[in-house]
Amino acid sequence: MKKPLVLLVDDDHDFSDLLAEYLTGEGFDIRAVYDGEQGCIAALDPAVAIIILDVMLPKMNGFEVLRKINRQSVRPY
Repeated sequence: MKKPLVLLVDDDHDFSDLLAEYLTGEGFDIRAVYDGEQGCIAALDPAVAIIILDVMLPKMNGFEVLRKINRQSVRPY
């Protein structure tokens, strides 16, 4: 069975690495990006099953990222 892909959007590299290590051990695949613009682009990948989104991000805050993802997504949320 294919592992769920978790998109982690957080500018704290150390925290992202720690969380990615934990989630990988729990059976998830991880993709980490470190700013809001990258998060918007990566979130549109249909392979992404779960998004962990920080609020305070460079380039675009988490609330803006979420609004943009919702406008561009074809997934029923």
